[in-house]
Amino acid sequence: MVLIKMTEKDKDMMARLSKEMGEINQQMVGKPLPEFEGKTLSGLSVSNENLKGKTVVFNFWFVNCKPCIEEIPRLNELVKKYQNHPDIVFLSVTFDKDKKVKNLLKKQPFLYEHITLKAMAVPSLGC
Repeated sequence: MVLIKMTEKDKDMMARLSKEMGEINQQMVGKPLPEFEGKTLSGLSVSNENLKGKTVVFNFWFVNCKPCIEEIPRLNELVKKYQNHPDIVFLSVTFDKDKKVKNLLKKQPFLYEHITLKAMAVPSLGC
């Protein structure tokens, strides 16, 4: 566990996101992944169809989330551990714009495939 000092703005944002994600999580518990499709920053197409039969490890994050950034090295270790398993896919989803994510990735490598929410269609969630 890593403790960090958060600004009031960070606290408000985390509280709002926690509430919103909690509501979505409760709606999704025990249900299949909604139909979606998108393209990663590296140009790979991803969808329910081409991920069928694979284990998908999702990470939802955003560039200004300090705990999200701090966990990246541990997430990278997980990717390295399972890199020889083609049936395991590591996919990060962020609300940030492509350029912002790419700028962060220059400073902080993150070995997941990255998809920005604007590049992802999830009709059942209204995104």
